[in-house]
Amino acid sequence: MKSFDYYREKLQAINHALDKRLSAILDDDVIEHGEAINTKALTADSAKQLKALKRELNLDIREIRSGYQFKINNAKHGKKTSLRHDKVNALAPYDYIKLRIDKVLLNITNIKDA
Repeated sequence: MKSFDYYREKLQAINHALDKRLSAILDDDVIEHGEAINTKALTADSAKQLKALKRELNLDIREIRSGYQFKINNAKHGKKTSLRHDKVNALAPYDYIKLRIDKVLLNITNIKDA
């Protein structure tokens, strides 16, 4: 299982590369035909990377959930509530990254439309 920091850094790297290349293309406020084709390829590549990262993230989320569910199922009644809170706290950063990935994917869709 990969850490929250791993996913955050990967997302930042993909987003930074996308922003940097888009800034270079949009510097002169005119998008020529070649730049449009490059932008289309860039957005497709970035979306592909983000979707792969999201699949990886979902596997880790599933692993965390199943680990906690096993603990909850085998715990005494008084400990179950505490474990459920721990589960929510453990998943929160991963859910945050998942939302950030979705936001960048939505931005990519808007870039493609523009």
